[in-house]
This record gives sequence, structure tokens and C-alpha cells, in this order.
Amino acid sequence: GGDMAAVHGGYDFNQDSTKTSEVKNNTVIIKNGNLQVDAITGGAAIYGSVSDNRVIIEKGDIGGGTIAGGAVEQGTVFNNHVEIKGETFIDSIKIIGGQVGDGNAYGNSVSIDADINTDEMVCGAMAQNGNVNNNIVNINNGEISDVFGGLVEVGKGYENAYDISQNGVIIKNAKADAVYGGYFSDDAGMADAAKVRENYVVVGADGKVEGELVAGASEDNADVINNKVILCKNSEVRGTVVAAVTNDKEAEISGNSINLLQQADVSGTDLYGYYKATNNTYNNNLVIDKGWSGVANSVQNFNNINFN
Repeated sequence: GGDMAAVHGGYDFNQDSTKTSEVKNNTVIIKNGNLQVDAITGGAAIYGSVSDNRVIIEKGDIGGGTIAGGAVEQGTVFNNHVEIKGETFIDSIKIIGGQVGDGNAYGNSVSIDADINTDEMVCGAMAQNGNVNNNIVNINNGEISDVFGGLVEVGKGYENAYDISQNGVIIKNAKADAVYGGYFSDDAGMADAAKVRENYVVVGADGKVEGELVAGASEDNADVINNKVILCKNSEVRGTVVAAVTNDKEAEISGNSINLLQQADVSGTDLYGYYKATNNTYNNNLVIDKGWSGVANSVQNFNNINFN
């Protein structure tokens, strides 16, 4: 136990952008450890490819800055994983499967099966200038503040088209304040048209979300297409559930859905197919399973209500 700056399974210190690095197949295992640390990464680099790295924490007491399966400033981060299990206490620390500044992130994951309580973000993968695809967060225990399947927060000076797709969050036997399948943010408003598509949030048995749940979200210029919320048997949601939201009046909002399965409790919930309509909004659906019965606080902005 003790304090330290960082723990890395593998790290490439190359600072020459013309020479790319490959950091892969590294693992950090912390068991019965007590650490205050700025960063824990399975693999990290300044330039290049970071893949197939893993952080495993079991029965630990960890505080500090960030846990990441893989991280790179410029390059690609893929197939990196964070697993937290057992009697583990996490205090004020971000947990990220894959993190990249300038580049793409795909196939990364975070899996939590521990009685943790953190007020920091949990994210499958995040990027400042790149695509974020096929990343996932599985939470089977604990209390979490904000959860993102995939997140793009566009950094200053970047202006590209971005794809935030097929990212997901599955939460059961746990509690979260806010959950987002795919999320796009561009504070400078310089990005070309982005797409937030085919992201999902599943709330399973004994899963609770008390605040905000959104399958596909964009603060700026992005189409939001085919994102899905699934509320399963014995799940409970309070606050607001939205299939799709974007602030771009010209964006497409289509094919998004909220699915209510047996005994999903939405009695304290406002359900939205989309939060605000654009000039191209259609085919956003509330799908009600034939075994579901109950009430919602309100049901708004659906193009169709279907009964299965």
C-alpha cells in the first residue's frame, strides 16, 4: 500500500510522432492492495497503437485520478479492459476502458462486479478527436455517478466528422445517477456533421437509475439514429429517460426507441422518444412488451407506440 504517481503495465515513452509505437498484451493486477495513485493503466503510449491491455483490481482500496485499460495521446486504442471485482473500494477515481486524445477508440470495456461507490465517471471509451465504436460498460454491483458507453468530447481546434456508434451500458443490481449509451460534445461548435447511432442502455434486474438516462445524446451538430433503451423486468428508473437528443435543428432523429419489458418500474419517470424535434424527426418508438403493466409520470414525443 501507499502513494505513488502511476502504475503502468506497459508504457512507451517515444515522443517522436514520426515513429509510432505498439503497446499490447500488458496486464496490471492489484489484489488486496491499498493505493493512492494518479493513474493506473494496462498500457499507454504517446504515439501509436495501444491494444489488448488489461487492469484487474480485486479486493483493493484505490483512490486518486484515473484507471484506464489503455491510453494514448495520438493513435488508436482498442480491445483494452478494466475489471473491478470482489470487495473493492474505489474513491474519487475515473474508470475508463480506452482513452485517446487524437485518434479512434473501439472494442474497449469496463466491467464492475464490486460494491464500489464513486462520484466520478465510468466510461467504456472516450476520445477528443476521433471515432468511438463498440465499447461497453457492464455494471453488476455498486453505486456510480455518471456512466458512458462511448464519449467524444471534441478538443479545441478539431473540426471533423465523428462516429459514435454501437456503444453500450448494461447495469443490473447497481445504482447510477446518469447513464448515456453514446454521447457527443463539441463546445467549440466546429465539428462537421457527426453521427450518434446504434448505441444502447440496458437496465436489468435490480438496476436503478435515478436522474437521467439517454441512449444517444449530442450537445451539438449530430444525427441521432437507431439508439435504444431497454428497461427489463424488475428494473427501476426515476427522473428522465430519453431515447435521443440533439441540439442541431437540421439533424436527423430517427429509429430511436424505449422498450418496456415485464415489471419495469417507470412510475417516477418522464419518457421521451426525443427531447426536442428537429426538421427531420421520424419513426421514434415506445415499445411496450405484452407482459408489462404500470404507469409513467409522463410519455412524450414518440412518433409511434407499439405493443409487442
